[in-house]
Amino acid sequence: MDYRNQYVEFIKNVEIDDIFLLELKTKRMLEDIVGLTTDTNIKVNTSIVGRSKEQLAVALSLDICANLKKEENQEPCFTCNATFIAKYKFINRIELDDSVEKEIIDEFVRRNVPINVWPYCRELVASTSLKMSLPAFILPIVKVI
Repeated sequence: MDYRNQYVEFIKNVEIDDIFLLELKTKRMLEDIVGLTTDTNIKVNTSIVGRSKEQLAVALSLDICANLKKEENQEPCFTCNATFIAKYKFINRIELDDSVEKEIIDEFVRRNVPINVWPYCRELVASTSLKMSLPAFILPIVKVI
């Protein structure tokens, strides 16, 4: 079976089991920043934290740092560092060629995990920024190529 067919077979046999927030740290500056313009930097990283024949667990870390424009050497006006865990279960035993198994799982993590977890990230950041008396910070869409 070629790589593409093995990947398709893998996708057919994997389901989301759970997605949950593992860790969260947020901070805002004390001064009122409503109405001011910010430059925002968003970083996303994924890593496999558990794997067996029955399941796969992946951590997605989100780091957001918003800085006021035109303000040099000032602390960020808003930061949010969150880690989510996405657990997947395998419906059927999947027989993958040893030579491509890691590559298929890495591609799945790169392409699917951000799309699956992103709605949780978006809701967390928007509701948290509101609770911090800031305008709702809406994350952009995920573009996986």
